[in-house]
Amino acid sequence: MTLELDGRTIAVGANAIFEEPGALAIQLVDVTHVVQAVRAQQAQIEAEIEHEAARSTRVELERQRDDFLATTSHELRTPITSIVGYTELLADTASVSDTERSWLDAIQRNALRLSELVEDLLTLSSAATEDRVRKRQQQLPCRELLDEAVAGVQVLAERKAQRIDVSAGDEEVLAVRHDLARAVVNLLANAVKFTPPGGSIAVSSHVEAGTVVLTVADTGPGMSDDALPHAFERFYRAPEAERDSIPGTGLGLAIVAELVRRNGGSASVRRNEAGGLTAELRLAEARTPIAAS
Repeated sequence: MTLELDGRTIAVGANAIFEEPGALAIQLVDVTHVVQAVRAQQAQIEAEIEHEAARSTRVELERQRDDFLATTSHELRTPITSIVGYTELLADTASVSDTERSWLDAIQRNALRLSELVEDLLTLSSAATEDRVRKRQQQLPCRELLDEAVAGVQVLAERKAQRIDVSAGDEEVLAVRHDLARAVVNLLANAVKFTPPGGSIAVSSHVEAGTVVLTVADTGPGMSDDALPHAFERFYRAPEAERDSIPGTGLGLAIVAELVRRNGGSASVRRNEAGGLTAELRLAEARTPIAAS
C-alpha cells in the first residue's frame, strides 16, 4: 500500500518470513520524488494535449471566420455596386432638384464607404500566399509611389490646413503595386485623420542593408503604451479614438500589416519625438540585375 504522510509518499510492503512462522518483514520506501516526477510528467502530457486541442480549435475557428468574411463580402459586392451605379444614373438626370441631388450624394458617399469596408474584409480573409504574391511583384520607384499616395489624400489634408512633406531618393522596392500603394494610402489617411488642424506629416523612404524603409510620421496625439502593442489587431480601436469619437472600423492598420506581410515585409508603429505616431514599412529592395556583357 501507499501512504501520504506530511507531504511525503511512502510505499509500505509486508512479506512473510518463512523461517519464522507468524513473522513479517516490513519495508518502508520513500517514493516521493518518483511520484512527483510521474505526476509532473502526467500533468505535462495533459497540458500538451489541452494546448494542441486549443490550437486545433483556434485554427478551425479562424478558418470558419475567414470563410464567413469571404462569402459575406462577395455577396455584398453585387448589391453595393448596384446602389452606386443607379445612384450615379439618378444624379445625371436633369430633373433631379438640388435637394434630391444632396440626398443622392449622401447615398453614394455611404455606399462607397460600404464598398471600401467590403474590400477591407476581403483583404483580411484573402487566401493569397507569399508565393502567389511574389509572382506579381515588380520594381517600384519609391518617390513615384509616395507622390501618388500623397496626391490621394492631399484634399483631405488641405481641409485641415495640414502640410505633407515627401523625402525620397531613387530607391526601388520589390512589391505588388496595388498592395503597397494601398498600404501607404492607409497610413497617410490615418495620419491625416488623427493629426489636428495645422499639423504636419512627413513621408520618406531610405535603404537599410538591402531593406527599403517607408516611413509616415505625424504630429497627432500618438498612442499610449497600452495601445501600441494592439495597433495591428483587427477591429482594435484605441481608447483615445473612442474617447474623441474619431470615426473608423479599426481595420486600417490591420490591413496595412497584412498587405505588407504577404509581400514578405513587416510593419511597425512607435511614438516619435513630436508626440505623434511613426509607422514604418520594411520591404525588400529591388535590385536591377546587371546585364551580361
